[in-house]
Amino acid sequence: MTRRRKHGRDDNKGGLSTQGISPFDIKGAWAYTIYMEETFSEILKEFLEEQNLTQKMFADKIGVKQSQVSEWLHGKAKPSYDILKRMSLAFNLSADYFLGIQNQP
Repeated sequence: MTRRRKHGRDDNKGGLSTQGISPFDIKGAWAYTIYMEETFSEILKEFLEEQNLTQKMFADKIGVKQSQVSEWLHGKAKPSYDILKRMSLAFNLSADYFLGIQNQP
């Protein structure tokens, strides 16, 4: 992937400057930057409410402690790849849902 330089010069001493360039100016930009509207904690909170699940019920289903789920809900931590995979499999959902890429469960 190549980046265009602002004003045709390199402002970054050895690297290409992206200052003033929108990611949408770059081919394949959708992979360059993802702007998520909701945080993981907001998505999880909404999911638990919609499914009428307590933190404990959710934790038991994916094999983690309730305190870990609490940390996710408060934005203090995020699940690892392996736990995200367990969440997806346990609830038969795409990981994209929990990542905020897909809106519908």
